[in-house]
Amino acid sequence: QLCERAITPNSDFQVAALLEVAGGTALMPGVNIECSNWQLGLCAERMAISRALSMGYTRKDFGHLYVVAPKSDYVSPCGACRQVINEHLPGQRIYLYENEEKCLSVTIKDLLPYHFGGDILVKQPE
Repeated sequence: QLCERAITPNSDFQVAALLEVAGGTALMPGVNIECSNWQLGLCAERMAISRALSMGYTRKDFGHLYVVAPKSDYVSPCGACRQVINEHLPGQRIYLYENEEKCLSVTIKDLLPYHFGGDILVKQPE
């Protein structure tokens, strides 16, 4: 049902994401929103994470991430989403649903090996 809220005038490729927050007591939704300039579109995964952050949740509040693209033979976050997931959901499981029967359970380390993380940028004490 959430996929129906996606705005996809160019591709007709709906994606929905649900992020568990607050110990799994709430779900933060996100859908993809396309623009005629593809670079300005918004992905469902980053929408869900951004909504949670803007509502005051922190990465300590984040649980699993569920992603579904019902018209796809294969669903996987784009590179930009993988980097944002790495920053905010480093240890959580990501469930990628191709349809109601096929689901792949991964972590960001599976999707983004040898990643660059913000923890590298933290200034070390002298």
